[in-house]
Amino acid sequence: MAVAGVGVFGTFGAAVAAQWAALRGKRLDAEIQRGHQAEQHAESVRVREREQKQSVYSGFSAAARNYRMELHHCVMELERGRSADVAKLEGERADYREVYAQAQMIVPDRVLTVASEVDLCLGNSYRAVCNMIDHADADVLGRLHLWLDTSMSDAVWLLRQVLREDLGVATLAADLEARVSTLSSARAIQFDPGAGAASCNLKGDVGSQ
Repeated sequence: MAVAGVGVFGTFGAAVAAQWAALRGKRLDAEIQRGHQAEQHAESVRVREREQKQSVYSGFSAAARNYRMELHHCVMELERGRSADVAKLEGERADYREVYAQAQMIVPDRVLTVASEVDLCLGNSYRAVCNMIDHADADVLGRLHLWLDTSMSDAVWLLRQVLREDLGVATLAADLEARVSTLSSARAIQFDPGAGAASCNLKGDVGSQ
């Protein structure tokens, strides 16, 4: 009986051990599965965030470029003695303001520094052009034309480059702070009443927001 008892106990113990091992295996499988699902979810979130970022950045760069181009076109029309397409200018400005507001919420500080300066450049340019629509001045228009062709064009290029850098698809020179400072100085000179912009009635600084 003792031998039989030991045999029964051994058989029962083996069955219990096998069942415990099976349950432990299932728990491990479930944990591994949950881990894979968590990794897949995290990767899916990262992909969505990157796609959203790329979309906003692409829209921001394009809107800034189109806004500058329309400002430039308005100045050219005014220089020719024609009427500027104010409706189209306002449309480009509205598109830019919308995407700029979106970009402000996701860009890092390094990019925001450039974006804010570009916004000030565009805002001052817009106000100057609007003043020229009713009070066209050949000298001021000439300076605006040159500004939009040079510094303002460089500003939009710099914005595009810093956005591409943040996405990891381009490298930017280490002198970004110096470039922004140069742009800021050029803006101050362009729109300082003492530099010839007085006829634009520019007082203070303003961005597009």
